[in-house]
Amino acid sequence: MYKSDCYLTLANSSSSKSMATLNSFENPGKFLPTYYTVDDNFLGITPLFEGDNASVDIISIPGLGSHPIGSFKGKDGVWIREFLPEDLPSARILAYGYDTSILDRNAKLSISDLAKAFLSSIRAFRSATKTSQRPIIFVAHSLGGLLVKEALYIALMGSENPENRDFFKSSYGLMFFGVPNLGLNNKSLMQIVAGGLNEQMIKDLQVNDEDHEPTQFLSTIKQKFKQCCREGQFQIRSYYELRETQMVRKLDNGLLVKDGPLCYMVSKNSACQIGFNDNFCYEEGLLRDHSDLVKFSNQYDDDYKRVLDSLKGLVDKAPNIAEARFASIKNLSADEKCHWDDLNDPPYTSFKESNKVQTAVKGTLQWLIDDQPLQDKSRTDGLQAKDFIEWRDSEKSNFLLVIGTPGQGKSVLSNFVVDHLKDRIDQQSSNSKIIYYFCNIKNEERFRTASAIFRSLIVQLCEDQRLYQRLPQNLKDTPKQFATESFAKLGNIFHDMITKNPYDRVYCIIDGLDVYSTDIEDLLQYLDKHFAPEERNINRKPLFQLFCTSRPEWVTSIKFSHKKILRASTEDLTLFINFELSLFEEEDGFRDDMKKIITKAAQAEEKRTFLWISIVLRELRKIPITIYR
Repeated sequence: MYKSDCYLTLANSSSSKSMATLNSFENPGKFLPTYYTVDDNFLGITPLFEGDNASVDIISIPGLGSHPIGSFKGKDGVWIREFLPEDLPSARILAYGYDTSILDRNAKLSISDLAKAFLSSIRAFRSATKTSQRPIIFVAHSLGGLLVKEALYIALMGSENPENRDFFKSSYGLMFFGVPNLGLNNKSLMQIVAGGLNEQMIKDLQVNDEDHEPTQFLSTIKQKFKQCCREGQFQIRSYYELRETQMVRKLDNGLLVKDGPLCYMVSKNSACQIGFNDNFCYEEGLLRDHSDLVKFSNQYDDDYKRVLDSLKGLVDKAPNIAEARFASIKNLSADEKCHWDDLNDPPYTSFKESNKVQTAVKGTLQWLIDDQPLQDKSRTDGLQAKDFIEWRDSEKSNFLLVIGTPGQGKSVLSNFVVDHLKDRIDQQSSNSKIIYYFCNIKNEERFRTASAIFRSLIVQLCEDQRLYQRLPQNLKDTPKQFATESFAKLGNIFHDMITKNPYDRVYCIIDGLDVYSTDIEDLLQYLDKHFAPEERNINRKPLFQLFCTSRPEWVTSIKFSHKKILRASTEDLTLFINFELSLFEEEDGFRDDMKKIITKAAQAEEKRTFLWISIVLRELRKIPITIYR
């Protein structure tokens, strides 16, 4: 029975079940004429607060053997229940509870099973409340962080299930407090569980000291989470303890007392090495022991204010990020699509999708994305995988210019880059946008200008309704005016759409800078002035990643972050020769032994390029050959 002086905190929620949690700090006043479930175990999902216009879910997950509410209780209240609703009214606050009583000798626990249950509970609750695509920010203490990491991996591996896919895409913020990514230093725990069914789980988490290597189990979780980070983008905040924790020990009568030796249960190293790059997340120490990392005394607590500031930043950005993840583009209305079609002249895809730009032969250019160095390591000025990957994944705006003599495959490279980025964005559901332009000498003269490039890039941005709305109304209504608009005004429109767009990253690929002569230098100087890496704050979004190709004789004053030379690799040339020869018909006189002779001769030519090989083989096919039988 509960004492008569206990009051109930009523949580407004879209859940089908009305919930109430015990609270003795305020009188709720007159009860509404309805029934409430009073819970003191809080297993599964318990809604603590939901405002009228909630747009983000904040889910708290406690540590090993900890109470879902008591773990977050400070001197003046439970901050996730009392403080956050006032400070973050646009969030729905959910507490997750799970039974991790390590003293239960009849129950065998595992991180994997706990993570599956965690994922299942969240999916069921969000499905029932029709909020499966609402962005999620996790607030996880200790073992709770490992559950989050494992649940994300389970969802990723089971992404054929729409609920798993929604969970993974929705997951945005990870607030980790003392999460033992590399292990937990608590020798007394081993003594407590010795001989019990849970002994192995504690062994999997245990390390002897800060410098000790993580267990195989934790190393596996780390590798799994690396894969999650490659497929999705998370904002991670890691908090670590700056005060030693007094260990718990077990008395002869079976009771646990907290009077053991002092130690850092989770070292800074363990708390901050999440599993991806060490600089992938923000890390901060709090002058607290392991248990008190998530216990804030009141709303004026300095640590609480710092944590709240991080949470606010995530809550503010999460809705737009999630919206973009679930809709790669925002569809235009029928009328808008008609106007857009009028602006899209000539169609921006026409040159790329024609046979005028070849796609890479299967197997070629894989060195660019597989981080495998080319054979000739002495020529450091050549384009390598590390150059491309640094440009692609950089956390600041980056410019990369690739130069190459005729026939080296510059346009095929650009085509490959566009397709690779599209596939990567689709696979990762990342909040990125690709725009591109292939300079074509066969275009009408009026289209061979920098203004034409700007128009094409703007049209591609306008495929997203949110950016289409930023196009001046007079240009929407009068396509002819758009076609003749000045370079300066087009530049201003482009700048507005890039700097105020909903994406985290915009990839811009321009192929063949040397093909056009009119205003190209002005175009690059404009991009340099407004988007150059040194001019933009590293935290400013979206990032603008510019990739260009050109012949070497075309010199530009733009300050490209990197300038690399494209040289056809031996492996790619061989694959290209074999592909071209596969098109030769034996009926035309080309036997396999003859193809081998042609291959050997082509490989022996020192100055061979893709263009040279293509021309030679085309001419060979014209030669009449007598077949001797």
